[in-house]
Amino acid sequence: MHFMIIADGFDTLVTALYVRGDPFETSDAVFGVKSSLIVDVKNVPDEAMAKKYGVTKGDWLIDWDFVWILLCAWWLTGVGHGQY
Repeated sequence: MHFMIIADGFDTLVTALYVRGDPFETSDAVFGVKSSLIVDVKNVPDEAMAKKYGVTKGDWLIDWDFVWILLCAWWLTGVGHGQY
């Protein structure tokens, strides 16, 4: 399952998650499958969550956070480079 993440001021990130047990789990064309990108598919557990996301109880659910980590401002902007 591929994702394109776009945020102002950042390069576009394209990545993928791989469903555990899928026959193609280990055959990514660019060898991008890492154990940290293999996920388990669950089911939406209750009506409250289903309503919150506009889905049906029992639909497939992948619980995953994509996190941006900024090492320091100058790394991305060049501002202050060489002052540290």
